[in-house]
Amino acid sequence: MQEKFYPLLLRHAGSPKVPQGVVVILTLALADYTKEMPPQAAAGILMNIDGFIDAPVPDADVAQKTKDLWKEQYS
Repeated sequence: MQEKFYPLLLRHAGSPKVPQGVVVILTLALADYTKEMPPQAAAGILMNIDGFIDAPVPDADVAQKTKDLWKEQYS
């Protein structure tokens, strides 16, 4: 995971974030990283989605709005 997924995710770290953009970045990174995984393994990664949002989004307000949007889109 550290060798493949984190670089996909952190490619955009440090740039200004809006919740919709972070959701798109995460969606694309997860799709790329999990494309050859069994569904159960991919689901396990999603259990840690809050941490994957917090990592590239230092602004707590934007991070919370992103988490809310993620849950709205994917729950």
